[in-house]
Amino acid sequence: MNQGRRHKAEGIRDGIKEKFGALASHFSLVFCLLLSALCLILDRWLFLNQYSFQWVCSDQMIFWQGAHDYMHGIFHEPYFYGQNYNFMLEALLAVPMLAGGLPYATAMALTTSLLALLPFIVFSLILYRRSYIVEALFVLSLPVLLPVDYELLSSLTRGFVTGLAVCGFLAYCLISPGLKRNWILFGGISALAFILNPNSLVVVFPVAVFIFLSNYRQPAFYLWTLVAALPVLSIEYFAKLFYIRHPAYNVGGMWAFDFRFARVFHNLGHLDDFFAYLSPVIWFWGWFPLVIILLCGIWLMRYDWRKAASLIAGVIFAIALTGINKVNDSLGTIFLHSSRMFLGLPLFLGLAFLFVRKYMKISDERFAKPLMLITLVVFTIKVSLYKPVIQYHTKKENFEAVAVRKVDSVKKDCDDLYEIAKKNDIGLVVFLPDYRYNIPSLEYSNYGCPLLIRHFPHTVINVYEKRTWVFEYEKQAVYKNILLYGEVYLENFKDIGNWELVCGDPVMTVIRDNHLKTGELLEKLKIIYKRNLY
Repeated sequence: MNQGRRHKAEGIRDGIKEKFGALASHFSLVFCLLLSALCLILDRWLFLNQYSFQWVCSDQMIFWQGAHDYMHGIFHEPYFYGQNYNFMLEALLAVPMLAGGLPYATAMALTTSLLALLPFIVFSLILYRRSYIVEALFVLSLPVLLPVDYELLSSLTRGFVTGLAVCGFLAYCLISPGLKRNWILFGGISALAFILNPNSLVVVFPVAVFIFLSNYRQPAFYLWTLVAALPVLSIEYFAKLFYIRHPAYNVGGMWAFDFRFARVFHNLGHLDDFFAYLSPVIWFWGWFPLVIILLCGIWLMRYDWRKAASLIAGVIFAIALTGINKVNDSLGTIFLHSSRMFLGLPLFLGLAFLFVRKYMKISDERFAKPLMLITLVVFTIKVSLYKPVIQYHTKKENFEAVAVRKVDSVKKDCDDLYEIAKKNDIGLVVFLPDYRYNIPSLEYSNYGCPLLIRHFPHTVINVYEKRTWVFEYEKQAVYKNILLYGEVYLENFKDIGNWELVCGDPVMTVIRDNHLKTGELLEKLKIIYKRNLY
């Protein structure tokens, strides 16, 4: 009798210990998750303070212009001004911050970084809610484990991260691929990710393979996926149609698609030209995640052929993308690097971990604690690297198609130019690119000065002006006093009555008492006034 009671009491004690042990383990994992989230926030915030709030590249000025227009309810064209691709989602989402008084650089950088981190945060939250805590921790730690260069690349307000921003929701489809609501979600999210930026295909494609292999025998799967995808894809159709009907708006259009296997074979020996800055912890091998994912796929073949096929197919697809002409347009600078086309690779790695974790014979705690320790060490190292990495990438400020400058420097130039314009009662500043001041370097003043300084004169650049409405208006407008910013041939001014050279570096020439339309005046001065030079 007493022995039975003793066994019962021991059983109760063992049960209580087991429950408390499980609870302690759960809280330990949650603590690691919260600590990882804190590292993530601090890492991005510290970087923003040292780079994104202080620096801006020339293409970002168009997003500033777009945000200004959207804030005032003006929508000139569907995409990035002057081209038939790249929705300016960051500009639209930054409107509340701008309306609240934040400067353009701050509002745009915050919006872009939130979009860049969103897929990791959403993916992690979904996994956590479904009790995949270690998987959630791994995904949330990835941005911290990536190099500082990745933070720079993913914080550029250029439309690089918009498509990937929505991909975190695909976690639902990976966990429960057979549910109808997840078919609908997959169709809508994958279509939205694609039209925002096709670089999202690095993530969407392996998910699509897994969803397809899980449901290919179900006719309803195709129906519901299409029902969700087609309305979203129609947005892209009508946006493209705008430029077909209004070709004058398309100055720098998307290249004609060109894929060649020869490029793929050649690029196999130069994979870091495409995957640099995308490897967690082992930063010097950007393509290393591809190897890990491929090995995961091979290992999974003995457990789940659908998951294995999706990972292997995803790696092959990512490498095959290097055969596309647009993917090979790198200028050798992070500000226009082919890695922007593969920014989804870290999230793809998180997907692979979700697939293999189920079959790993290692407890959650034994995995979480070392991962958290590595995350803390990497975070500490990165804090000391922000400054040298930023200095390395900004050592040169002007490249062929893009320039990068400090926001304070742009503001100072605008202030100086405004004083000259105010002194001479200038109504229009015409920027003339030359061998010293190329188009990207003049775009700061052309697009930025009217946004940074109230009552700044009208501005236009004589070639490749991306604001179609400005180009057309200024061509027909008449201004009494005009400032030409750039090199001019003084012998062409013999028929111009009243003009003066007001600055020699850079060259600035004021034309006074003008009565001609801008287009006519520039033609008389033998200065080109065209959207492009071809």
